[in-house]
Amino acid sequence: LTRHSSTHAAGVVISEEPLNDVVPLQRPTKADENTVSTTTQYAMEPVAALGLLKMDFLGLVNLTVLAKTRNLLAKHQGLNFGLKDIPLDDAKTFELLSRGETAGVFQMEGTGMTRHIKELKPSSLRDVAAMIAL
Repeated sequence: LTRHSSTHAAGVVISEEPLNDVVPLQRPTKADENTVSTTTQYAMEPVAALGLLKMDFLGLVNLTVLAKTRNLLAKHQGLNFGLKDIPLDDAKTFELLSRGETAGVFQMEGTGMTRHIKELKPSSLRDVAAMIAL
């Protein structure tokens, strides 16, 4: 049994049919009425088992930082490139990560992740992705 209800910060359930025909819904409590929309009374797994699509729409500040950095480099340094032009196999980048230089690196700058990346000493993006997935 679920002991309490909670809401995913950016979870949205998508259905071809009206949701109230498919899952039980719950209106926000009085305390949450200004911040939370209607939610399902099912957790993620039963929602998926019913064939409904659950999407997480997170706004990542890091994407904005990348775009602004690219624009500033173009404006002040004359460097024009697309994000697809950044190599994914740059040995110097993996050396930095292996030394624990993770400040500002999304999902890696916490102390635990920094400790693990130093132990792992990644040599590929696959190594980094596997570590983050754990």
